[in-house]
Amino acid sequence: MRTIGAIALGLAISVTAIAAPTAPGAAQARGAAEHGSWTARLSADRPDHLRFELRGDPHASDGFTVAIAALTGFDPRALRGSSGPVTFALRREAGIVTFRGRFTDGIGGGSFDFAADPAYVAALAKLGLATSRGEPSLLSLALVDVTTGYIRAMQTAAYRASLRDYLVLRAIDTTPDYAGAMTRAFGAVPVNQLVTLRATNADPDYVAALRRLFPGVEVHDVVTLRAMHVMPADVGALRSAGAPIRTPNEMIQFAALKVTPDMVRRAVREGQPISPSSLAQTRR
Repeated sequence: MRTIGAIALGLAISVTAIAAPTAPGAAQARGAAEHGSWTARLSADRPDHLRFELRGDPHASDGFTVAIAALTGFDPRALRGSSGPVTFALRREAGIVTFRGRFTDGIGGGSFDFAADPAYVAALAKLGLATSRGEPSLLSLALVDVTTGYIRAMQTAAYRASLRDYLVLRAIDTTPDYAGAMTRAFGAVPVNQLVTLRATNADPDYVAALRRLFPGVEVHDVVTLRAMHVMPADVGALRSAGAPIRTPNEMIQFAALKVTPDMVRRAVREGQPISPSSLAQTRR
């Protein structure tokens, strides 16, 4: 069973490259230009997207996936066979990334330059956010498309956080509507808990169904149950079979030991104890 800590660790690993600030001495997010090398290929699961890896610093890289249609000046024919030199751009509110290079058999590479937009930096300052050394670079914010509109909407949903937090939330597609729904369900939810909820795909309908089954359910219960792929219907099926599941923790125990409704019904018929550990013994 994956714990909340394991889920958070896995997520942290997946977004470390994006969220990491630029190294000391590297071009910083305060409006300076950045440049480096890039490679790209078609996304394995979305054929209308490209998966990029950017390296602007020997010790850090940014990986991101973007729709081909979002690339200004990119000709999809370049992905077939060998192409001549290509130049295209990714335009974001934070600035413009210009790519130069070529593609061979669907794999591309070359150099890139990033020009930050000073207006974006000024807008961040008005929102109370500074692009200091400890925060992600403007390039990272551009790649994930952390817009000032997104930040304002998250602040309206009661999430006044750091640029790093907004970057991680945006990277895992945490919308203001989702943040608002979790706040209505649980009250104030810290950013790290919001991240784990979203990372496990605990959507508002799932949370609402669990709250009907367990009125006192807490964030860590939801995250654990969702990580174990426990659906509300599973709780109902075990209860109908005769399992005395009253709390989320009891359901977690039944799920961890892979107790099925059939196992519960057989124990009821035979007058056996209805507990996860005793039912698990029947497999042996």
